[in-house]
Amino acid sequence: MGKADFEDDDLANQGDGVFAGDAVREFGKVATAVDPKSGLLRTRCTCNNCGRKNEIYFTWEEVIVGSQSLVPQNWNVGQGTLYPNVGCALGNCHVLLNIHYTPDELQRYVQMGVASGVLDPRKATQIAQQARAAAGR
Repeated sequence: MGKADFEDDDLANQGDGVFAGDAVREFGKVATAVDPKSGLLRTRCTCNNCGRKNEIYFTWEEVIVGSQSLVPQNWNVGQGTLYPNVGCALGNCHVLLNIHYTPDELQRYVQMGVASGVLDPRKATQIAQQARAAAGR
């Protein structure tokens, strides 16, 4: 006995255990970019329930509305973020995907869409103004 808790464990020689490997690198990995084929905002992520890779496409209207700190249709608010009500695409899984965005992140994606030429800046401004007006802002 002598040592309390785990002081007698030689952790330096045990490797990384569950904190290494492909599964951990994939867990929580979310990549968002403008899709060159569709011109929409695409997010790739892995389902935290079944591990299936998913691709979700968002309309620019959704992204712009969220960038105005408003909640797009079929999205939710929680923990200071906006998140789409999108489930895993795997047959029986359908667990809500863990994809969260802040309005600032969505604003950067709007800017990315404009810079890449897939989003007309006048259209983005018009959508933002209409969304604010509908929300009474």
